[in-house]
Amino acid sequence: MPNSSTAALAADLPFRAAGRAVNLGGVAFTATCLAMVACLSLTAVERTGVGLAMAAALIVGGELLSRRFRSECFTSGAGTTGSSSDDSGSVLAAHGRSSSASGSPSSDATTRGASFRTAYADQLWFFGTALLAAGYVLAVFFTQATYYLHNLSALSDPYLCWVLEVVLGFAAALQLSSNRILRWFSVPLGLYLIGSALLSGLADSSGITLFGVADIPATTAVCGVLILAGLCALYQKLRLQMKERLDESNEAKAVWLLFSASHELYFVAAAVMALALPKYCGSMQYAPLWWAAEMPLLLAVCRLSKNFLKHALVMGVWALSAVLLLVGELNLATIVLLAVPVSGMVMALTYRTVPSRWQRLTGYHFYLYGSVLLAALLPGLKLAPQEALPYWLVEVLVLLLLALKLSDRLLQAVSAVGSIAALVLFAAGWQEWGYVIPCMVAAGCYGMSLLYGHIKKIGGLAKSDCSVFPGSFALSSKEADWLEKISAGLGYITMLTATAKLIDNPYNTAGWAFEALALIGFGFLTQKVGHRACALLTMVILSTKLTIFDLSGSGALFRTFVTCGAVGACLIAAGLFYEIEYRRLRRRDRGQPGGTVNGTALPADTPEPGSTEPGASADERQGGQPE
Repeated sequence: MPNSSTAALAADLPFRAAGRAVNLGGVAFTATCLAMVACLSLTAVERTGVGLAMAAALIVGGELLSRRFRSECFTSGAGTTGSSSDDSGSVLAAHGRSSSASGSPSSDATTRGASFRTAYADQLWFFGTALLAAGYVLAVFFTQATYYLHNLSALSDPYLCWVLEVVLGFAAALQLSSNRILRWFSVPLGLYLIGSALLSGLADSSGITLFGVADIPATTAVCGVLILAGLCALYQKLRLQMKERLDESNEAKAVWLLFSASHELYFVAAAVMALALPKYCGSMQYAPLWWAAEMPLLLAVCRLSKNFLKHALVMGVWALSAVLLLVGELNLATIVLLAVPVSGMVMALTYRTVPSRWQRLTGYHFYLYGSVLLAALLPGLKLAPQEALPYWLVEVLVLLLLALKLSDRLLQAVSAVGSIAALVLFAAGWQEWGYVIPCMVAAGCYGMSLLYGHIKKIGGLAKSDCSVFPGSFALSSKEADWLEKISAGLGYITMLTATAKLIDNPYNTAGWAFEALALIGFGFLTQKVGHRACALLTMVILSTKLTIFDLSGSGALFRTFVTCGAVGACLIAAGLFYEIEYRRLRRRDRGQPGGTVNGTALPADTPEPGSTEPGASADERQGGQPE
């Protein structure tokens, strides 16, 4: 039986060889015909359009034929169903093994039929591969013919050629990497196309500007980092896919090495292009901003890699950009310079998803606290203290929110110290207060009070695994309670002080009255007695001020009347708030739905403190009423 199977395979070989020869001849004549079309007296645009359309037809047809008959080659025949290898020789060998293991005539016939179908499918798969190769060769030819081929009509500039080369390079990497034969040519083809486009753009001396900002070499350098990083990420994905098949054959190992080398090569090229960008911009002045914008891209490419040199390279370039930003002189607004610490924050957040723990902790802390330090130093070095104050206040608020979001106790402590320093500087410059900064401080303090109150309500905030601070809580319930009270107190003091400083007498008394009314509503809304107590204290203060100072002063009667009317209206409204709340609680105590105690809703039939249900004692019926 093995002899008959071998004979059947030997009989198939002439057909396969003849078919391949005929197919290759047809591809050669077709390619020649298409190349001759390119030499006709057509304009460059017409010739490029027609030629690329023909090349696209060849590529699509070759891909469809290759995919169809390759899948048939994989799945047809006994003993090969489900095979994932794209090596037709291994499929034929599997057929030979299956025929040797079977001794029945029916099995032998099945094996011969499967072998014939395999050879036929392999022949057509080879034809599809040849069509793919011819399509890419023609596409490269017509792309180069737009500008670089002599004795043909050409465009006035090479920019379209560069774009087409980049597109072809990406297409070759995406499509040909899955073809058993052409994957070995896709890497050099992509290097040729991408390298030709980038080197030509970097060497361009036409002086053409893009949107009036950068010339062609600088624009090419920026685009080059994006292109090379994209190819690096693509080959990283292909390498990981091939890594799962390393045990299948030596060819799989060779392909994995090919993709790994391509990934490393493109990463080095992207890093070199990023470092060389200031050279093509003509100045090192804006290098920190360029590097800060590019480093997150390179980190995204090597994030999952355990190669220490890659991570160290990205860290070193970002640190260099931070140092140059501090010692250099950039004629840009401070808010633009803060793009560097923002990029560091982005990379710190990226490291939270890195699988390796030592890389995760190292990168997270390096970028996070480096960005915090840089963001704190930049406004102080570039601006006067009072001019830098708005930046510091916003940064402190962002850091407080980020510390809670990241559950980082150390960042919480750092941001708390920074907030105290910023508030001290804010209080020291009270003579220069305007309307914006005090409103920002008061709103921020009350907002953080609400946030800390929520954390207290949920029982604290668990610590993140990226935090090296001891303990199990990033913020305990008790600490949240204290911070809630401190934040609300700072907001209250800021609000009263700013009103007294910025509003003339006696209108500041009316301002206090409106603020007290707002605090009462805020206290009822949040079920916090402290806010209502502050509002009542404010009303006592303003009543005393109005009676002793404002009415006995020498101000105009009209202003005094307006102030008295505003204070009276606010007091009446505050009294109505308390009356409405009292009646709501009374309805709840009588068993009617709709009441809450400290923000918790209770059923209508639930006995409550101070309730007057039947059967309650006289002491219980005389129980204390709510405020």
